[in-house]
Amino acid sequence: MSKLIWITGLSGSGKTTIGNKVYERLKVKYINTVFLDGDSFRQILGNDLGHSPQDRLENAKRISRMCEFLVSQEINVVCATMSLYKEVYKLNRENIENYIEVFIECDIDELIRRDQKSLYSKAVKGKIKNVVGVDLPYDRPAFCNLSIDNSKQNKLEDKVGQILDLIEKGERIMKQGDFTQLAKQYINRPAYSEVLLNTILNTMDYDKKKDAFTVVEVGAGTGKLTKMLLEIGLNVIAVEPNDAMRKEGIEFTKEFNNVIWKKGSGEDTSIESNIADWVIMASSFHWTDPKKSLPEFARILKDDGYFTAIWNPRNIKISKFHTKIENNIKLIVPELKRVSSGTQSTKEWEYVLVSTENFKDCIFMETDYQESMTTKRYLGAWNSTNDIQSQAGTKRWQEILDMIKDEIRDLDIINVPYKIRAWTVKKI
Repeated sequence: MSKLIWITGLSGSGKTTIGNKVYERLKVKYINTVFLDGDSFRQILGNDLGHSPQDRLENAKRISRMCEFLVSQEINVVCATMSLYKEVYKLNRENIENYIEVFIECDIDELIRRDQKSLYSKAVKGKIKNVVGVDLPYDRPAFCNLSIDNSKQNKLEDKVGQILDLIEKGERIMKQGDFTQLAKQYINRPAYSEVLLNTILNTMDYDKKKDAFTVVEVGAGTGKLTKMLLEIGLNVIAVEPNDAMRKEGIEFTKEFNNVIWKKGSGEDTSIESNIADWVIMASSFHWTDPKKSLPEFARILKDDGYFTAIWNPRNIKISKFHTKIENNIKLIVPELKRVSSGTQSTKEWEYVLVSTENFKDCIFMETDYQESMTTKRYLGAWNSTNDIQSQAGTKRWQEILDMIKDEIRDLDIINVPYKIRAWTVKKI
């Protein structure tokens, strides 16, 4: 997947020299790589902007939008630009998934020494204005992936190597929807309401079909819901695309003989047609493409079969404690977009589930649910969250964990409120 390496720093800090060398090295491995220099960008688009704070910010936003466009075309971009604005960092993080931010530091004395046009020395003496770092303030990146001190122009290859190592590491950073690194932590996640599950079964006339009733759970993960379904007495085919998650699920449900685990996804379950009475996805339907997954579910369902999408989001609005933690997370990661689709409106899911014309008669159910967790399990549940970790990055994720540890330091048991929500539709 293409990426943006955003190398920023004051004029004369060495960002262009370093960026160009990073580009040359990357180009060998990835032919679809370009180098974009902030000064050249002004020349390409014409000099319609000056150097006032407003014009500088607008130019920085233009560079950001150009980088976003190139990355969307599967082009890797190394961009060396001053663009020292928090609004631009935020813009990059919100719109470019694979974004790596590098800050090149350099002290003012060294910048003055390198400055052939004497801009810094003139600005320091008050002879000219609008020089960033002297009379114009700038936003030092608060959450950059890497900071390099380039006050001494030596060992260029070492500095380039640090960025290349970061890029290689970034290729292994958790991505949204990839739960490989979380499999061991999923045991700490909450369960679902057995009352709600039985109520859904009642709408399907389960008692009349129980002897030949088959459930296909898609996106079964590590078997949290799977085990509940097995304990009810259902025959379950558990489908999970992630090898690490499926391995944990097989181990978690090994005491049962009425479960079969298979590799497959919402769009391609690998299940034969017309076999299931009930297809269910727990906290995972939002990762699928409904235009492909819903027809696939209809294919594997019997003529009178049902599909249920169920979620178990925390009901934090009734708890000041949990609301405070969530608000603190937003302070650490202001651009965070939670992927918690169980909080979406009933009307929206009702529309989605019948949109492909494979299903009808959407029924919505919800119930309150609470789990009491030890502090160890509570932290483990947080460590199982993909959406926050993938957006926060390693540094800010550790800051979040430290904040949570501080909030729970005097607690032995934490009561966590949930709102179990389920949408059920019948095959047409």
